Amino acid sequence: MARPTDRTRRGSRWITGRFGQFGYRTSDVVTALFQNLSQALRGLLRNPGYAAVAVLTLALGIGANTAVFSVVNGVLLRALPYHRSDELVVPVLTNPAKN
Repeated sequence: MARPTDRTRRGSRWITGRFGQFGYRTSDVVTALFQNLSQALRGLLRNPGYAAVAVLTLALGIGANTAVFSVVNGVLLRALPYHRSDELVVPVLTNPAKN
């Protein structure tokens, strides 16, 4: 996309940040987004088997990620349900004759 002139720049709303540094207008970014989404939807509707595999893969990935996070959160991240749980210790008996 060619850089717009000052005349077109004054007449349009420019965004700052990542897209603004390249000279894209907000409407150009939104239009491209909708065009890409509609093309992706048409492609998925044209190949329903591929769409089913893609949706199932995403569902399995999201479900597995949620399950792993739930376990890690419950076991490692959440505090123990005891008053002043950071002061708990585990006594361990060792037999020096066996070591």
